[in-house]
Amino acid sequence: MKKLILFLLFTSYSYSAITFNKTMAYGNISGNAVEVSNGFGLDFDINDNMSFGYDTIYGMMVKAGNLPAGITFRLGIKDNDGTTSALTGLGYDWWKGTGKINTTLGTSIDYLKSADNEETSISINLRWGF
Repeated sequence: MKKLILFLLFTSYSYSAITFNKTMAYGNISGNAVEVSNGFGLDFDINDNMSFGYDTIYGMMVKAGNLPAGITFRLGIKDNDGTTSALTGLGYDWWKGTGKINTTLGTSIDYLKSADNEETSISINLRWGF
């Protein structure tokens, strides 16, 4: 029964919309030196307004896009070298392409907090999906 449930769970994601993303994050914007990081990610649509995925910068993320004015609410968690950090953020897609490959260009502002560090970052996201 356990194998059947896992099989059904994984096959349900195979029929959902898949989005790949490329992220340029500018972190430590309130500090002395801005840190630039480069990341990639993969999202699976849960429904029309939510997605679940992984980003190499921010870790596991859930994105809810049903806020006013097209704003996306972002929640994430990442474990890095034994330190767990939580992410809360807002994103906005300011350009959406048309066609079979849905290209999107957007910006997000994220607040990352761990036990001994807190940081605010601004990200530029390029997404394309099927």
